This record gives sequence, C-alpha cells and structure tokens, in this order.
Amino acid sequence: MSFSELRAFLVVAEMGSFLAASVALGESRTTLRRQVDALEARAGVPLLHRDRKGVSPTDAGLRLLASGRVMQRDFEDLLSAIRETGSLPTGGVRVLLPVGLPIRSLTGLLALLNGAFPRLQFRMAFYDGPFGPSPPEADVVVYFGALSPPGAWERRTVSSPQQRLLASEDYLQRRGTPATLDDLRAHDLLLWTPPDDAEGRIYLRSNTAVVLPPLVSSGNIDLLHASARMGTGIAWVPDADLPPAPGEAPLVRVLDAVVGREVPVNMAVSRRMAELPKGRVFLEQIDLLRQVAHLA
Repeated sequence: MSFSELRAFLVVAEMGSFLAASVALGESRTTLRRQVDALEARAGVPLLHRDRKGVSPTDAGLRLLASGRVMQRDFEDLLSAIRETGSLPTGGVRVLLPVGLPIRSLTGLLALLNGAFPRLQFRMAFYDGPFGPSPPEADVVVYFGALSPPGAWERRTVSSPQQRLLASEDYLQRRGTPATLDDLRAHDLLLWTPPDDAEGRIYLRSNTAVVLPPLVSSGNIDLLHASARMGTGIAWVPDADLPPAPGEAPLVRVLDAVVGREVPVNMAVSRRMAELPKGRVFLEQIDLLRQVAHLA
C-alpha cells in the first residue's frame, strides 16, 4: 500500500465523492479512482460502496478509515521530524488543560518555551471531569492526581502544591474562624472535586479523609478561589502560594496545621509527539523546571 493510495481513499471516504476529493486534492477523478481501485485490489475486499449519490465506506473501509488516519498522522509526523532535524522545532502543540486551572501557574513554562522556541505554536483547550476510555485529542495534557489519560504518554510530575482551606478576611470576620474540624460543619464550604475524587473529601495532615457537606462543589479551581475572595465560603482548593493579583485581597489559611495535603500536578506528552524534536524539547524543559524547583 502506497501513501498516495491511502491518502486518496481517506479523502474520498471522508468527503463522500470522487468529485469533492478531486477538488480538495487537486487531482483528477480518474487518478483517484485508479488509486482507490489499486488499494482495494491489495486489500482483496471492497472498501467503498459506490452509487449515483456518491460513495460510503464498507465495513472493511471503516476499519481502514479509522486506522488510516493514525497512519497518515504518523507519516506526517515522521516527515516533520526529518524536516526539523538540526533546526528549531516548529509547528503546533495541542495542550489540554483542566477547567479552572490557575493560568498564572503555567505562564512561566509557556514564557520559557516561547522564548527558547519561538516557532512552536500552542493551541490550548480545556476539559472537565475524568478522562474517558479514549485518549484525548492532544499532544500535551495537564492533570491532577494519579488518574492519568489512557494511552501511550511520557509523564512528568511538574509540581505538588498544597491543598488547603482558604477564606477571605471578610468571611471570617462575619462567620468566625473555625478552631477545630467540627467547627467547619457550621460554615459554607466550597469543595474542589478532582477527577479522581468526586466527593471532594477534606484530608487531615494525618492523611485521614473526612467528608463534609459542601455549599458548592466543583472541579473549577479558579471559580472556588474567586468565590472565596467574594466571601461566599471557605474553599478547599490547591494553593500554588502565588501572591494575589493586583487589586485582589489575600486569602487566609484556615486550620492549616490540621488540614492539608499535597496534590501532584502532572504533565503528559503523547509518545508519538515525544519522538519528535518539539516533543523532546517540551520534555527537556519540563525536566529543567523540575530541577530548578528542587534546587530552590
């Protein structure tokens, strides 16, 4: 099977006609029919149903269509790797981030990568909730905890911020500062629910988990931080210990000697991208940041 035969089949099957594929590829319908016929001859089974309305994949064609997209992408990545040999990595990097991740915590990494490799282009998308059975459509995934995306990935732990109880001074002045864990039951709690813990349990320093009824539960960390600043309640959220943004009042730690735990922030680079120069660059920069953070 040649790449031109595979490409012809993929475009014809996806567009539903030889005419549309001919326009998209800039090749004659005769050439495309000859390439698809040759591919069917190699496969030994029909790959397309053909009628006056157009074409549609057979069951065998559907199998090839699913695998063929991966083969095409791998071939294009191989060409990209060859072109990038000995030069600055180029192209797009699809980054998948959890909804509500404090973006300020990623600005250092992005600034470093952009400064060192200005020809990389980052396309950011966000997900909510745990990963499904299929790997996400991304080159790089940022996630909390041990529930990693399925599939082949190179994984790194970027940081391990503390998860804490945080509240505004205004809220504590109005409702009082809890002195014990039992006191929390009388307060409005804003609980972060990570993908691997839908209950949003509060953890003692002894690693004992406690379930308390929340006023609000959400996987959106920024939402809970903002709600705590507005005095809505006491938030149980990861705390990157960043200074407040201009105009923001700092949040107060509550029961910090009693309640808290580390929450690993992980980054996964797809194995396919890790074999490209831009993927290796990404992993190298992550490892460099980890070393700097450890030395600090």
